[in-house]
Amino acid sequence: MKRLVQNYHQQKMAVTKISSFWKGYSARKQYLLMKRSTVKIKAWYRARVLRRKYLAMLTAARVIQSVWRANQIRVLCRQDFLDKKNAALVIQKFWRMKRDQRVFEQKRKAVVVIQKYTRGFISRRFTLRKKNALVTLQRAVRGLRETKKEQQKFRSIKAMIIRLQTVARVKLAKEKFNRLKLDVAYREQLRQELRILEAVTTFQRVWRGRCARELLKASWAARRAVELKRLEETRERLQAATAAAVANPGECLGARTASAIDYLFSVRDMAELLARVKVIEVSTRLSEECCQQMAVAGNKPMEQIINLMMRCNRSLPHMEVVSAILEVLLNLARVESTRMSIHTVPKFLDQMLQAMTIYREKDIIFGKICALLQLLSSIEEVSEALSSKKYLEKLKNYEQLVTTKKSLADQNKRRRSTGLGSTGMPAPSSLPRRPLHPTNSASKPNSANKPSTADRPQAVIKKKKPTLALCPPWEPQHGKIRFHEDSVSAIKSLNMFLVAKKGRMLSQSTMSLVDEENQ
Repeated sequence: MKRLVQNYHQQKMAVTKISSFWKGYSARKQYLLMKRSTVKIKAWYRARVLRRKYLAMLTAARVIQSVWRANQIRVLCRQDFLDKKNAALVIQKFWRMKRDQRVFEQKRKAVVVIQKYTRGFISRRFTLRKKNALVTLQRAVRGLRETKKEQQKFRSIKAMIIRLQTVARVKLAKEKFNRLKLDVAYREQLRQELRILEAVTTFQRVWRGRCARELLKASWAARRAVELKRLEETRERLQAATAAAVANPGECLGARTASAIDYLFSVRDMAELLARVKVIEVSTRLSEECCQQMAVAGNKPMEQIINLMMRCNRSLPHMEVVSAILEVLLNLARVESTRMSIHTVPKFLDQMLQAMTIYREKDIIFGKICALLQLLSSIEEVSEALSSKKYLEKLKNYEQLVTTKKSLADQNKRRRSTGLGSTGMPAPSSLPRRPLHPTNSASKPNSANKPSTADRPQAVIKKKKPTLALCPPWEPQHGKIRFHEDSVSAIKSLNMFLVAKKGRMLSQSTMSLVDEENQ
């Protein structure tokens, strides 16, 4: 039994080994088959992928080659085109140069011909004018000689006739005197005629005086009616303005001035600024209280308005603002209570000289600045500062520059006013020709030797240069001006005033020193 069991176990083990060997063999065979299949599949797939990459790279290489070869061909073609174009441009340039040279030569010859004929015409015309002028002078000289001969002949005949007339008149007068002396009735008749003539003359004088008085009374009445009507209209306007100011206090002069001053510190529009500055100019010209409003609050309104003036440029709206601001400063400078507050503005004189430099070609603005400095020169500090070497040299340079420009402008104006072009003839004199003495000018004895009042040289009356007004702007100004409208007159007046002021100061200091020495 044990043997059977052992045999069974041995057989079982043999069968198990055989089956495990067979299964191992089958499994290895299957595994190798699957491995070979997998390797083949992988090889095929990898070959396919690599072939696809190779084909892509081949296509890319072919595209790159085609693009590169096309670029090379394009560069060669463009270079060939540029070479041909440059060659064509050179040929065109040369051909056009030759063509333009021919045209220029033709035009030059034509211009030379025109110039030759024009200069010949001008020269002939000048020669003809000169010849005519010489002929006229010769004719005048010969005529003057003949006139003198005729005058001498006429004077001799006239003297002989006058002597004959004298003898005849003396004889007639003696006969008339003898007749009057002998004829009493004729003398009485002459006295009666004289009385009638005196009576008629007296009646005419009285009548004409009465007519003149009536005309004068009528003209006075008409003038008085016109003046009364004007005064009535002025009174009505003043009453209407007073009523409007009472009804609306915001429209009165002081309120409008305060509103305008407030606007100076918040400027938003140039047109509105110009309107407000004009309001300030009118109010400072009419009221001293409005002038004092500009000098309150630490003189800030004055500083602000001068700062606005210096921020303006040379455009037309800005120059209108500058001109209006200078009018305000002139009004303030003519008032005693506000004059001192102007020069206390920081760097006032430097700013005014800078404005003179900017607007030296604008006569109105330049004249207003000079007038302002001249008015402020009554203050000792301002006068001493302007009389210093620094400012005095600048003012003299301004005077020299403005005078030179004025003279050059006058010369150009005279040169343009001749209008003679290139004829070379001088401009004819604008003075009237002096007529020759007529042969019938001696209606009275020896009247030809006495010059008439019309032929006598009239004395040249020198007009006095107008002076600047120093009184407040609301007071009347008789024969005085606010400023010089000519820049040359303005700067000369300022420099002369400063020199005179400096001379007076030196003389006063000298007199004080002499008085101290005498004491």
